[in-house]
Amino acid sequence: MEAPGTAPGSGPLITQSFIAIVGPKPDPVNIGVGGKQLKAARPARLSGQIGRPRRVVLELASRSFRLAQAICLPPFAKELPMSNWPGDAAVFPLCTPLIKQFEGFRAAPYLDSAGIPTIGYGTIQYPDGSAVTIHDPAITEPEAESFLKFQMSQKSAAIAPCFQKKPTLHQAAAMLSLTYNIGSGAFKSSTVLRKFNAADLPAAADAFLLWDKAVVDGQLVVVPGLHKRRVAERTIFLTVGG
Repeated sequence: MEAPGTAPGSGPLITQSFIAIVGPKPDPVNIGVGGKQLKAARPARLSGQIGRPRRVVLELASRSFRLAQAICLPPFAKELPMSNWPGDAAVFPLCTPLIKQFEGFRAAPYLDSAGIPTIGYGTIQYPDGSAVTIHDPAITEPEAESFLKFQMSQKSAAIAPCFQKKPTLHQAAAMLSLTYNIGSGAFKSSTVLRKFNAADLPAAADAFLLWDKAVVDGQLVVVPGLHKRRVAERTIFLTVGG
């Protein structure tokens, strides 16, 4: 991690030129990053700044602007400028009904098949990062939908870098639904992803069916509800268009 006020290759954040132009006693600069405000430290000295040549001032301004861009861009935007993900706005409308259908809405917390406290549409973690507990108060359906959208965003951000080619909207929706159910870590190591990246789409579609089992009474067995969900995801994956 870079020291506060720096970015890779940019050097320290330079604010003195701006402060000299604005006035001798400016308020500290607030920069919004990820919903948080980072307060830049006020320079200790201002002497000699106003008299600097215009060329130097402009150069420092340019460097500060580039740094502001580096700070404000989300990490994935800097690291993955050519992401193959089709975009949440296009994928979510196809994926959301599928997840809602199989997760179902539960206003009060309950234990899922793995014994994990769950609420709403399969939510196990709230947007603030806290885990759902069995003692939490009931939620409304609009709240559940907001939690669902948040978790879908988290999952899509996690798997977006994994695609070596751009999936269609239907393929992306099916794989996001699978990820929502099994977790991003499991999806990243799945045959579904491996076969998709190898352009073997029939094998990738069939690999959805590998995820229809759960441990029941110590035995790994096919769960009818999971099998039905995998069949639906496979069907969407193979849908032409989008």
